[in-house]
Amino acid sequence: GVTNRIEGSDGAVIAGGYGNSIATGSYNAVIAGGRAQRIGTNAFTAAIVGGWGNEVREEASGSFIGAGGFNLIDESAFNAAIVSGRDNTLAAGATKSFIGAGTINRIEAQQAVIGGGSDNIIAAGANSSVIGGGEGHRIYNGAPYSVIPGGRANHIADNATNAFAAGYRAQANHPGTFVWADGQDTDFASTTPNEFSVRASGGIRLQGLVQIGSETNAGTGTRPILVRRVESTDNSPGKVVARAEDMQLQRDGSTGGFVIITQSNRANRSLSAFGINSSGAPVGTNFTLATAPSTNIVFTDAQNVVSFTTTFGDIYNNAEVTQVSISRRSGDYFWVGTLTSSRDQ
Repeated sequence: GVTNRIEGSDGAVIAGGYGNSIATGSYNAVIAGGRAQRIGTNAFTAAIVGGWGNEVREEASGSFIGAGGFNLIDESAFNAAIVSGRDNTLAAGATKSFIGAGTINRIEAQQAVIGGGSDNIIAAGANSSVIGGGEGHRIYNGAPYSVIPGGRANHIADNATNAFAAGYRAQANHPGTFVWADGQDTDFASTTPNEFSVRASGGIRLQGLVQIGSETNAGTGTRPILVRRVESTDNSPGKVVARAEDMQLQRDGSTGGFVIITQSNRANRSLSAFGINSSGAPVGTNFTLATAPSTNIVFTDAQNVVSFTTTFGDIYNNAEVTQVSISRRSGDYFWVGTLTSSRDQ
């Protein structure tokens, strides 16, 4: 190499490159090549593998810069690492912290991680916090053990310990909060400690073993459950509202009529339904379905039912049972409600 310099550092090595230097007391330090790289005083066993303009400063012993350009490990940030990227900084005292790649990322805390991305900051006191990637994230002062996995412009506020923010412009402003924000171009913030906050303008869908509220077990709860909103706005004949196994709850072409269709030869299928008509009188039905494919009336339009709940499926197989609860205004064809099923719809 050319114009490389080692000063009073036994066992130190500069393998090549141009204008690289290792200062006094940085024993066994290594610069493997590149240009204008520097390891400061008393940064023993530090290493810069390649790149341009990278620097490990004084007392940052055991620290490592892999490549890239103008990356900095500042004073006393020992056992820290920047693998690659450009203009990334591990600030003074950011011991055991890590930046994987990206540009203009900065860590001031200890044992913190930025995996990559751009313009991300973990401030002092946010020890053991993580930003996975993305752009424009901030974990502010005194918010240790917090996480931003990715996305853009998510923030965790001062002293918001053990917080989580993800998506776009999610703001975890309180300790213990989980905040997830969709793609709307406005901030979405927590309002109280230990809060679970989700902004999802397209709705929320849960699939799996969903259990809400108090529970008394009767057997084992091992079947997956789907819960979703139902909006039946098309009353065309044969329009499917819900399914269970080979069964379909369908509109019959009227504003208020429903039928249940079976599509194959199966036994042990049943349906029960209970509703209220426009006068407030109860209307109900309960029957076992034919073994052969068939069409069965649940409610006719003439019954003028305005709200009902029906459960149908295989009475011996709880993996094939669906329950629908829907209602409407009298005379309207637009029904709305909820569906709970052990079958994917």
